[in-house]
Amino acid sequence: MTEHAGSPVAAVAYCVNGGTAALLVSHASGGGGGSHRFTPVASARAGVFSWTMREQEYTIACSVTRGPEIACLLCHSQPQATLN
Repeated sequence: MTEHAGSPVAAVAYCVNGGTAALLVSHASGGGGGSHRFTPVASARAGVFSWTMREQEYTIACSVTRGPEIACLLCHSQPQATLN
């Protein structure tokens, strides 16, 4: 756990497919429904993705440059193919 601007942030670092990844989770100010609502991130090609779901904001970064969606295996049994 860490904090940003006085709010708690959960940080998880892990290894996947020969690379490293990090997942940050914090409270989303705008809420969010039950499904992944991806936010455009300028660095998506660099393996950084952000989304909101169930009142939480998630950001994931992965060092695997070919197929960075492999980082989704932390929570999913198969990589999510919808990360563009």
